[in-house]
Amino acid sequence: VRYGLTLTSGTYGATFYTLIGCHGVHVLGAVVWLLVVLLQSARCRFKARDHVAVQLCGMYWIFVVGLWPVLFGLVYLY
Repeated sequence: VRYGLTLTSGTYGATFYTLIGCHGVHVLGAVVWLLVVLLQSARCRFKARDHVAVQLCGMYWIFVVGLWPVLFGLVYLY
């Protein structure tokens, strides 16, 4: 923003803020999901054979964390 890069300053600005904003929404969703799984775990909701939500949450976090280096490379290094 200090250098004049805003959402309306051009194609690069719009792409930058759209990519970073979408990633931020994914991270926020992952944090909320992780808190829900944590609360359910504290209430002994998961059994030895019934832990699909925990596995899916882990897979989602792998997606979010794996996406960040790609976005970093595209936005800051390219």
